[in-house]
Amino acid sequence: MYVAANISRLPPVDVDHIDMSALLRELSLLRAEVQSVGLLRAEMDDMKASMRVLQGQQLSECSTQQTWENRNNDSNSNKSDITTKNGTFASRARDLNHTGMKKRTPSKHVFGSSKTNGHVKSVETIRTVDIFVSRLHPCTTDSELIDSVNSVKGDLKVIDVKCTQLCSKYKDLYSSFHVAVTVNAECFKPAIELFSTAEACPVGVFVKRYFKPRRDGSV
Repeated sequence: MYVAANISRLPPVDVDHIDMSALLRELSLLRAEVQSVGLLRAEMDDMKASMRVLQGQQLSECSTQQTWENRNNDSNSNKSDITTKNGTFASRARDLNHTGMKKRTPSKHVFGSSKTNGHVKSVETIRTVDIFVSRLHPCTTDSELIDSVNSVKGDLKVIDVKCTQLCSKYKDLYSSFHVAVTVNAECFKPAIELFSTAEACPVGVFVKRYFKPRRDGSV
């Protein structure tokens, strides 16, 4: 085992020192996301085709009602009222076929931001920021990582920190951890930006987002 007394004299890290397993995992995740987008697009095409079939059936039913109205103009007053209603629906369907249906205005959702109204309280929603930390000293412990998170969090409210050591390719040279930082939902995005910056990590430590593998073993 060799130890450098002066770290500044060490050569910089180049392409040969990249963690290829982590890079391949990122590529696998990207490929899975592209496949899921393709499946969603196919499902949307099927839904559009079904909508066209339903619209065609509705228009044919409306035209049938219009024909029945024309054949029963001499019926009694009650039947005439029903025929009039059917005729109104049929004409409305024809107008919609030419002009199209108006798009509904989506309803707006509002989230409270008042700091003075303390009569009611919302449910506390939490999110977990998963961070992958590698190229650590082989003797690194969970408590050291927790202390590191607490030292860089600043004003960010951290609810819990859990560290899980991962299996490294070269256990005697470095160690890798999965650090799960639990925060409030409104602090999720700032927490990701905070713990993923270079200023939050010591020199030489590798940090990125951690994606948990699926239950079937794929990523």
